[in-house]
Amino acid sequence: ICICMHACACTDLFPLSLTELALGDAEYLLAFQSIVLPIAKEYGPDAILISAGFDAMDGHDPCLGGYKVSAACYAYMTQQLMKVTSKVVLALEGGYDLKQLCDAAEGCCRALLEIEVPAIPEEAKAQKPHPQAVLAVETTASVMSKYWSCMSPEARKQMRAEDEAAHALEQLSMSPAVGGEMASANQGQEETMQSAE
Repeated sequence: ICICMHACACTDLFPLSLTELALGDAEYLLAFQSIVLPIAKEYGPDAILISAGFDAMDGHDPCLGGYKVSAACYAYMTQQLMKVTSKVVLALEGGYDLKQLCDAAEGCCRALLEIEVPAIPEEAKAQKPHPQAVLAVETTASVMSKYWSCMSPEARKQMRAEDEAAHALEQLSMSPAVGGEMASANQGQEETMQSAE
């Protein structure tokens, strides 16, 4: 399976009026998690070839992309694709801001090496995708449902429910009070095991 990260790939998914906006992590992650990743998992490829165009990163002129995707977002997408198959190849084919290019390439290489990747900025996680992006993804999913069962309304509803549950669990584990209780519980278990030994 071949996946394109290049900025021009958005013109295949989003309408022209939307590609004139400064799309960022929220819109890329929406398309990736809602369309690309589920189909990749259903297809079950032996290998994934990624056309790694980093000109969708901040710092590029509109004629080269003009988007606001972070290096951490690229690294995250690569990391997720590594869970589909360990045979992932990235071919560099875009990105003309040297600093941004280095950051994105490093993050993706870290993902390939299965070591810690940079975290997606909190403000990007909190940002809601542009309404037109949501509409474009929903339209794409509707068309793709003719060919992929993971794009059916039922499957997408289940996927959203699982995402919400995972997000709630993540928020719960990050709560200082809950985190402290979990740490105390783990410590208590360790002490009990040591006493038993």
